[in-house]
Amino acid sequence: MWQEIYSKGLLQRVPGRVGENTYAVYSQLEDAGKSREGWFTFLIGVSVDPATPIPEGMTLVSVPGGTRANFTVPEGDPSRVMEAWNQAWGFDDGLKSFHCEYEEYGTEGAVVSLGLAAGRRDNG
Repeated sequence: MWQEIYSKGLLQRVPGRVGENTYAVYSQLEDAGKSREGWFTFLIGVSVDPATPIPEGMTLVSVPGGTRANFTVPEGDPSRVMEAWNQAWGFDDGLKSFHCEYEEYGTEGAVVSLGLAAGRRDNG
């Protein structure tokens, strides 16, 4: 998927683009609110102005607001993103919201970001 998007320059065609960061978003989890198990929707994209009409063939996904736990990808190297996911998967499941997770890639590095459930606190 990544190769196709970059080789065809698809991200440069997105209207209303805001910023240079790229996102890999995991949403519509089958077991939303409970666990990361099951099916989910995976999209690669960029931030856009919310007033921008969505062109045919493109999809809009909104990342819910709230508190998030971020796990840094070592040296910002996309080939090492699994190291950050391993840390994220080891994070206390009781604190996660299991609604929307994403990877963010930018000039400042890369992170894996998990939503945290409202009212839950990390006691560690």
